[in-house]
Amino acid sequence: MKKMVPRVIRGVLYGVAIVIALAITTIIILNRPLPKGEPGLAAEALADSMLAAVNEPAWDQLRFIAWCYDGRREYVWDTWYHLVEIRDGSRRILLNTRALDGRVWEDGRQLQGDEKRTWIARAWKDWCNDSFWLNPVVKLRDEGTVRRLVPLKDGRNGLLVTYQSGGATPGDSYLWELDEEGLPVAWRMWAQMLPVKGLRATWENWINVGGARIATLHRIGPVRIEILDVRHGDHHSDLGLERDPFGDF
Repeated sequence: MKKMVPRVIRGVLYGVAIVIALAITTIIILNRPLPKGEPGLAAEALADSMLAAVNEPAWDQLRFIAWCYDGRREYVWDTWYHLVEIRDGSRRILLNTRALDGRVWEDGRQLQGDEKRTWIARAWKDWCNDSFWLNPVVKLRDEGTVRRLVPLKDGRNGLLVTYQSGGATPGDSYLWELDEEGLPVAWRMWAQMLPVKGLRATWENWINVGGARIATLHRIGPVRIEILDVRHGDHHSDLGLERDPFGDF
């Protein structure tokens, strides 16, 4: 019996080593190098076609936007004052995205000190990710972005956008694939948080939100990311809310 225990341990370690080796091999196989691309007028024209396809002016007119990120976190966003309410299970967070400060409640109890600061920092990272999936097209010309034209294998051109500053992970790059209208059909991601570089995600199920267009379904292999229950309006009551969520600020 004593001799069997080390054998079992060795067997488990051997199995773990195989899994790790397979994971590393898969990452190496799937990894794609970041294309270089060319900045200039052609890249800017492609960016213009994307912004027109999603109706950026209509997006800029929206005041309140609410949605649920993949069935996990619920958001109410006051775009005028850069305020966000995040509901995540029993936790409610009010975040000022400019000041990076706010208030946090857990099961109705307001958190203070280090506990509060920890969740504000977590909320900021979640916000950067979840709001980016909502409509990153309108961020093509954010401060610190660089746009480059990249020829694709199908003969069309893609737009490579690198975010040199801002957000939770500056330096990330995204290569957009577009249809004839300039509407995105997919992008490839070179993001710090992803172990596989150049991973492809689709942009599907486009809906109209106050005249603007956003995609509500993304497929990354077998994985789905969904943008659910999208609402907008000029007042919190337009979102179906009985009270102003930012009255507690």
